[in-house]
Amino acid sequence: MLLLAAPNPNAANGGQETAPASQSPQPASEPSSSTSEPATEVASTSAAEQPASERGGASLKIQIGLAFFAFFLFGANDAIVGVLLPSLQGYYNVDKATLGIIFISGSIGYLLAVFNTGFLAPKLGNTRVLALGAASFASGGLAFGLQPPFFAIAIAPLLLGFGAAIVEAGLNSHLAKLPTKTALLNYLHAFFGLGALIGPVAASGMLWAGWGWNSIYFWLAGMTLILLPGFLWAFRADPSDAGDGAETDSEGGRNRIRQALQYRVVWLVAVFLLFYVGTELTLGNWSYSFLTEARNEDGFLAGWLVSGYWLGLTVGRVVLARLSARIGDKWLIQGGLLGTVSGVAVLWSAPNSAVAGMGLLLTGFSLSPILPTAVAFMSNLIPTRVLMSAISLLGSLSSIGKALFPWLAGNLAEGIGLAFLPHYVTVLVASMAIFWTILTLWAQRALASEPAVQEASEA
Repeated sequence: MLLLAAPNPNAANGGQETAPASQSPQPASEPSSSTSEPATEVASTSAAEQPASERGGASLKIQIGLAFFAFFLFGANDAIVGVLLPSLQGYYNVDKATLGIIFISGSIGYLLAVFNTGFLAPKLGNTRVLALGAASFASGGLAFGLQPPFFAIAIAPLLLGFGAAIVEAGLNSHLAKLPTKTALLNYLHAFFGLGALIGPVAASGMLWAGWGWNSIYFWLAGMTLILLPGFLWAFRADPSDAGDGAETDSEGGRNRIRQALQYRVVWLVAVFLLFYVGTELTLGNWSYSFLTEARNEDGFLAGWLVSGYWLGLTVGRVVLARLSARIGDKWLIQGGLLGTVSGVAVLWSAPNSAVAGMGLLLTGFSLSPILPTAVAFMSNLIPTRVLMSAISLLGSLSSIGKALFPWLAGNLAEGIGLAFLPHYVTVLVASMAIFWTILTLWAQRALASEPAVQEASEA
């Protein structure tokens, strides 16, 4: 996983937690049950729950390496869908609208995860929860690889979505507790982009070489199995892994979910990310079909052009990770929105393949900092004890956009063709801009009504 319009409390430091955590305020607009808690609670909770691995260099590096590899696989999984859609459509002999069940099922998997992560983590411990997520993700890849009948195909993306959501929430919350969380989270999501960059090229190359579409999922499942022993070993000494603790019952987990839902910032970020994820995945999943069907590009070349989009996401997250130290998160996001509109306009009017590739590259680069910065920003405003549940909620609620908007694009493509795709994405980006404005107005009111927030943001 940045997007709130309010000045970041750590804007002067690029969003990194170089200042004492006690400067991270609670917004005044939160419910009374939350705002009545002193602002220092976030700091004390963060300090108390800070993973010991933060102080163990070698162990921490292995954990971060596993996190990067996991997000690499998740990015590859999301990106190869666009390349494999024509193959899936031909194999099952269904239209684009019917094939949208893949997006819907994956979103359901994310939603199921949000109602389980909150109580699975304290009951089983983070290590076993991460292993469970990796096992579910590998099972989803295996299910796709076995080429089930179409009535059963929904099981595969459901398992993939459920596993990815659990692992993403656990790793995001783990890195969000570290001092350099803004940079780490941007690098983490850069590996998602790296996987999404390599995935379409590898998939289109394998298809071009005569491999079946299902063999690609066998490879994905096999690489995911590396995570199982890795998680069980590297996170074994994490103090947050003490399952069967004070809140081992499911009610304790549900309480954490309810507490996370009380924070207005969680809802605002989730709605914004709904349109962000919808924009990112619509382009990622349908631009290959757009290039091959509407622009008559060669399939292998189209795979490379789509990889340019994911390359932009990857490079942007690496390059822009610390740029907020100079311009602030607010201007970084506004510049990203402007660049996204420009990139879509280039794709819209592209006279040839090279220009279309530049448009996709610019769009991916401009979208890149939004998601990870949102997670880092939100972690400043809520207690650490509900951070994993809040991040899981973010992923699950925003995954509605991941399912809805690509599915709607498929339905529209059946009726009017894929030439409309740039117009459709423009509407999604405009919706992002509208909700960005709403976030800006909300943040200004929160700052005006809470002097402590204003003082911290100016520190």
